[in-house]
Amino acid sequence: MRKSIFFVFIILMVNNLFCITFKKVLEIGNDKKEKYTFFSIGSITTDNIGNIYVFDSKGYVLRKYDKTGRFLKETGRKGQGPGDFSFFSSLSFSDNKLYVFDNRNSRIAVYTKDLKLVKYIKSCDLPSMGVRGFFVHGNKIYTSSPRKRKNGRISIFNIKGKLIKVFFKEYPSYLRASVHVKDYKKKFFLFMYSSPYFVFNKEKREIAAIFYYPENKMRVFIYDTEGNLLNKFKTYILKHYKIPDCMKKLSPQTCLTNEKYGIGSFAYLKNYLFISYFKFTGGKMRGIPYFAIYDLKNKKILKNEKGVFYIIYHADKDKLFVSDEDNDKVIVFKIKEG
Repeated sequence: MRKSIFFVFIILMVNNLFCITFKKVLEIGNDKKEKYTFFSIGSITTDNIGNIYVFDSKGYVLRKYDKTGRFLKETGRKGQGPGDFSFFSSLSFSDNKLYVFDNRNSRIAVYTKDLKLVKYIKSCDLPSMGVRGFFVHGNKIYTSSPRKRKNGRISIFNIKGKLIKVFFKEYPSYLRASVHVKDYKKKFFLFMYSSPYFVFNKEKREIAAIFYYPENKMRVFIYDTEGNLLNKFKTYILKHYKIPDCMKKLSPQTCLTNEKYGIGSFAYLKNYLFISYFKFTGGKMRGIPYFAIYDLKNKKILKNEKGVFYIIYHADKDKLFVSDEDNDKVIVFKIKEG
């Protein structure tokens, strides 16, 4: 009996001692030098040797830095011609090529590692708005689906832009009764409220999806790269949170004084979800920022810290690549388990 009690005590001690620590290892931006100044960071990714690519969504420019943060090259301007960008663009690196999903121009630009434009991938099936996920893996492209795709919320394309498959039919439980509404305005709000955020874990080759406006309990869905459901989880981020009636009725204009929360961004690295989210209260347009870590393996929240205002753009190996939205900087954190 004493041995078993001692054994349980040791397990509890180990669980309590376990934590994840962050160490800032790099910062780029706001240096009073043109090549290191950003108007508004829109996307970040890295290549296979650690070079960092940053898209400035208000400067309409794509920049490359080495792993120490030294500026190497830039390209782009505002427009619709070759080499031009629109406001909303997302980055992904795969097989020695950099892919830029130029949202408003409805095309994917393919670049070499040296930022030489190779070609454009165009498809009428590419979404033109509401994109909360984009990555390229091998010979497949993954994006949010257009609103017209009723049988799936995430699309898979081949490398030429041909639609292969759509998946993720889920809706938040409080909106399931509204899926077949015919009113255009309500359809639009249904689309916005229920849109999934999704990210890719390169190491595990898995896709994690969550809703922009979560339910009382946040639901997490894990898929393989073929769009097959592998697992799903439920966890509280905000305990005792209740969905306001105005959200169930698709009436966001009447929700200004209600408490609600929304996901800002997230990343899937190792067995953890790193989540930035906002709690909105009292009609304030800018919510209170939070940063949470969810342990998928042990199904528990390891961290839920108020006041952290980072937008998470990329995760690779043991690093998180985020932007400090208040100061327009790229920040790289090294993650250590222990």
